Amino acid sequence: MTGAGEAGGREAEERDECEMEILTMGVEEEFVLVDPVSRAPVDRAPAVIGSAAAELGGQVQSEFFNAQVEVCTRPTASCRDLRGELARLRGTVGAAAAAANCLLVASGTPVVPRRSR
Repeated sequence: MTGAGEAGGREAEERDECEMEILTMGVEEEFVLVDPVSRAPVDRAPAVIGSAAAELGGQVQSEFFNAQVEVCTRPTASCRDLRGELARLRGTVGAAAAAANCLLVASGTPVVPRRSR
């Protein structure tokens, strides 16, 4: 005969073995800041990040060059939440770029070379 405590313990072990870990996902996006006319990269990342960080905090970061900005979503298990957060991040950083008189281009590298000075 099995006591109620022993049966309850086995059931808890079985539940633990059957529970699946929920996987989460996140996205990092890199943008190049470009001149609105020439489309050449511009070194305005510090101004754009400073402006966007007021709303986004650490979700907006610098990259290797001063013409690059990175945004990072928070981990989530929901595709809908991920999409919404990406739209919010892009919108906020895009507005900060516009305020700094540049455009945000979703690219890891510049697509037009810098102008010679």
